[in-house]
Amino acid sequence: MAGLPVRMLTSILLAVMLPSIPISATWYGVNVEPGADIMMMDLRWP
Repeated sequence: MAGLPVRMLTSILLAVMLPSIPISATWYGVNVEPGADIMMMDLRWP
């Protein structure tokens, strides 16, 4: 494994480790009831 480039080794480690990190987004569920099927948002431009 000494011949593997650092970039390739890093990408392999990220591909293995990232799926095991629990990530949960919370911003989109602020006014959404649990179990809701449809969620609507207003996108506003300045």
